[in-house]
Amino acid sequence: MKLVSRIARTAILLPFLFTGVAQADVLGIAGVSAGDDSTYAYVGGVIPTNGDLSKDGYLIRLWAFGQEFEYERTTLSDVDADGGGFEIAIGHQWKRQDTDFTVYLGLVDRNLDTSPEDPLSKADGHSTGVKLQVELTHELTSQWNFNGMASYVGGDDFDDSWLRLRAGHKWKGNMRVGPELTHVNGPDYDNTRLGAYVSGIALGSVNLDLSGGAEEHGGYIGVSFSKVF
Repeated sequence: MKLVSRIARTAILLPFLFTGVAQADVLGIAGVSAGDDSTYAYVGGVIPTNGDLSKDGYLIRLWAFGQEFEYERTTLSDVDADGGGFEIAIGHQWKRQDTDFTVYLGLVDRNLDTSPEDPLSKADGHSTGVKLQVELTHELTSQWNFNGMASYVGGDDFDDSWLRLRAGHKWKGNMRVGPELTHVNGPDYDNTRLGAYVSGIALGSVNLDLSGGAEEHGGYIGVSFSKVF
């Protein structure tokens, strides 16, 4: 319930952050990814400073998240971590005939609480850090493409990284289907996921993405919604 409350409060504030950019494209994104030992929920937006998401240019990225995960500590029983935070970044995207490339650099502010309290945890408590994120999409053939996303956060006393690789096959309309590999690594967690996804499911003006598969401690499922305003 703490996770849902954090995301709900941030979702209420986000529309006010977009005030004054009504003449520009705004990509809104919200979703959740859940496994046996972890949950990550998010809501955010990407604003092009030139008003057009389809062209080269600078981007402003706003992001809020809540997360829960469980890990083992030999000196304690299983530890539950619960928290959330927000990100703000500026980036640049390059659009070419077969390739889209984007890089972001920004700040992350987050807070995690452990239960029972873990004095050995580097992630416990409040922290700020610098985040670098890169995104690449390349059309391999008329039917297949490659998509990769990677990020690295250097924090006060710790760092973490995230990577997702996808191969997509054109399906119906703008839909893509294919395999995905995801890996996350941090001071108290390390997890790899292997599964499949379907993206570009049209629900009116909203796009729905679904994913699911296996991870080291069971299975996972992901749901994401996106819309250009």
